[in-house]
Formats: sequence, structure tokens, C-alpha cells
Amino acid sequence: MDTSKLFVALDTDTEGEALSIVDELSGLISSFKIGSALFTSCGASLPNRLITNGLNIFVDLKFHDIPSVIAKACVNLSEMGVRIMTLHTQGGLEMMRQAAEAVKKAWGDNPHKPELMGVTLLTSVDETILSEDLGCTRSVNEQVLHLCELAKRAGLDGVVASGQELEAIKQRFGDTLKVLVPGIRPAVSDDDQKRTITPQRAVELGADYIVIGRPITGVKNRRAAAEEIIEMIK
Repeated sequence: MDTSKLFVALDTDTEGEALSIVDELSGLISSFKIGSALFTSCGASLPNRLITNGLNIFVDLKFHDIPSVIAKACVNLSEMGVRIMTLHTQGGLEMMRQAAEAVKKAWGDNPHKPELMGVTLLTSVDETILSEDLGCTRSVNEQVLHLCELAKRAGLDGVVASGQELEAIKQRFGDTLKVLVPGIRPAVSDDDQKRTITPQRAVELGADYIVIGRPITGVKNRRAAAEEIIEMIK
């Protein structure tokens, strides 16, 4: 896997902490994810700064609202020059379709149009949460594949799904739907992500992008941790 497709999650509280991580990984990692907690703390200043410095930025806000609102939000975010953005597939077919069409119209023939990725089920969701809390009668795997089908019909570039559904998605959709895999863990961990996968296995199963956070950002020597992950995915 091309190392530019490895996104390091800047799951920090402040812009200063995020910039410190970026500086520490300079020359090694060129792609970073900014989530909702950091974005609501620093606004557009951080992604704008990183994009200006030539880095690939994935802004992960998981949009979910009425179609017209999400279409405008996606266009606004795309104009920042982000590489990837996310919206919830559970917002429905029309919400996704309007977002995809609006961004495509805004960018025209520009080859650097950002990719819209549909979030299927969060990696914190397991069979119990899906059935008891969300009232879904499908299994996790069945529901993810259903949501992937909606994303494809809507014209999204790809989906966000755990490594546990990756093989099934690739078998059904092949290269017609890119898959971004969060919840990457080099080894078994005890945290709030329930459906995880190792970097090697994600690459073997055909992940187009992978996102890794705490195994790099949460250790003392972040650069050494990143180098180890890069070796795993080569």
C-alpha cells in the first residue's frame, strides 16, 4: 500500500497538539485525519494550514441531516481542498445522492475532486447495539452491505467500514467502491473500538485507505510507531 493512503488520526484536543504530532511525523506521514472534536475546537484553520503545506487531509465530520443541508455542507468542505470527507449512509439514498451531485457540479472537470465516503456502521457498534439499541434485524455484515449498496447507487466514491466487513464488501463491489478502514490496531487492544483489524490484514483484504490513531499518537515515540506500521503495510 502507498503510504499516502495511511491516514494518522489527529485525535487531540488542541491545534497545538495536532501540529506537534504532524511535525514529529514530518517526512514520514503525509496524510492526516481531523475528526469532529478537533474540528470543533480549532475550526477550519488547522485543515487549511495543513493543506497549504501540501498534506493530504481527511476531515471526518460524518454529516447527517436533510439532503439540501448536507449537499451545501459537502460543497463548503470540498472548497477547502480536503482529500476525503464523510457522511452517514444512514441519512438515506437521497441525502447521499444530492451531496455527490453537488460536489461533482461544483468541481466540474477538476481532477482533484475530494472523495465522498459513506460511513456504514461505526466500529463501536456490535451485534448487540445494532439489534437492541438500533432495532435492526439484519446482522452487522448484512446491514453494512445494504448501506454499501445505497452508497454505490448514490454515486459516492466509497464507504467507511470495519476490517471485519472488508472482505465481503470487496467480493461484492470489487473496485467500484473504495473502502476506508478505521479501527486499525497492530495487536489486540482494550478500547471503545469493537470491530478492529491489523494493518497487514486490512491491506491483504484490499483496503483502499486505512486510518490509525492511538497506536501512533498515543505512544511516547510516535515516529518509531509510525515506521513500524509502515513496514507492516508495505
